[in-house]
Parts: sequence; structure tokens; C-alpha cells
Amino acid sequence: MTKHRRYDYDNRILHVVGRSVHTDVLFPDPDFSRMFWNELGNRSLEFGVDILAICLLGNHYHLLVRGKPGPLADTMHRTLSKLANTRNRRHDRRGALIGRRYQVLPVKDPAHAHRVIRYVPMNPVHHGLTRDPAKWRWSTHSILIGKRPAPEWFDRAAALRAFGFPDARSYNRFVLQGAPLELPPMTPSELKQHRVLVLAQHGLGISQIADLIGYSPRHVRRLIGVDAAALQQA
Repeated sequence: MTKHRRYDYDNRILHVVGRSVHTDVLFPDPDFSRMFWNELGNRSLEFGVDILAICLLGNHYHLLVRGKPGPLADTMHRTLSKLANTRNRRHDRRGALIGRRYQVLPVKDPAHAHRVIRYVPMNPVHHGLTRDPAKWRWSTHSILIGKRPAPEWFDRAAALRAFGFPDARSYNRFVLQGAPLELPPMTPSELKQHRVLVLAQHGLGISQIADLIGYSPRHVRRLIGVDAAALQQA
């Protein structure tokens, strides 16, 4: 279970960040993204953690939540354990999937809140994975602006209130029109790995991805973590 500092998070927004080990991917195909998404939601209901925003990418994830240290640790432990165990079993892999313990960064003040509220939904845009944050499938942004229905564990209205917006329109305007945000360090290799995952999730085959990215088919297959036949299109 993840260790936390000995203080209560009170009612602050928490930015939770986790990354895979080495060059592995957390979500090699939509099934694993869906598994993490649903497991996180169900466990958050079970342990009393409020999910405010989610964004899943190839080798890392960002969450905005509210909850006490114990319930949050239980939620993340159950969610990450299921993801790692299923990945290892289904892809015949061993060892750790998560590179290090996830980070919990309590939001300090309104300025910090504004930065992180924009940063999470805009992450796929800044990484060159999409031009419109509402089109990134594994993000709650499209739910918050009313373009997709919310699952039962996600309270859209409560999330908007927590972010300080009276409605979806004002929230969306803030996200899209804000100043560019500085990204954490990311190597060109990591960016290419993200693009491999996105192309696979959009149905391209191993050879197509290899041609577009400039990797060998063998390397693409290793990054995705599935048999080539599973990705080939008719």
C-alpha cells in the first residue's frame, strides 16, 4: 500500500500521478484502459473517494480527487493491483508494472488549482495525441462538458463545483482558452511510445504503426504488449 505523509488532506483537491516502469505501457489496448477506468470508479465508491477528473495515457495517468489518505490508498491499491495482475497474466509478463509509488500532490491554493484543472484534460493535446481534449476517449473532460454520459460513480455537477465553475460552458472555455502550460520532462522516445499506443487503439496494425512511427514491427509489438494478430485488421 502506498505510504502517505502524516497529515490530513482536509477537503483539498489532490493531483494523483502514476507512471509505468521503464518503457512499458500501462494501457496497451482499450480493454486495459476500460478496466482501470471502471475499477477506479467502483473502488472510489466503495472507499468514499470523490473522483473529479481522470486522464489515462499510454504509460501514465492523472487523477484529480478528494479523499482521506486511507481511503485513497485503498482505492489505488485495489485498482493498480487488478491492472498489474491482469496485465501479467494475460501478456505472460512478470515483475512490477508501476515504476514507482504514485504521487499525491495536494493543491495548495487557487492559482495551483487553476493550473492543474487545465493541465489534466489538456495533457493529451500537449503530448500531440489529439487536437481536441473532448475527443480523448479516456478522459472525463467530455463528460464534464456534457458530450458523454457520466458513469454512476462520477458526479459531474459536484466536480464542476469543486473546480469553481457554475456550468460546463464556463469550465470548457477556461480549459480551451487558458495560457499554455509547461509540461514535465518527456523524451522524444516517450512521445513516440504514446503515439504507438494511440494508433493501436484506433485499430492500426503492427506494420502500419511501424511505418508511421519509424520503429521495427518487433519493437512496436513489444511496446503494445499483445500478439500482432490481435491488432491486424481485416
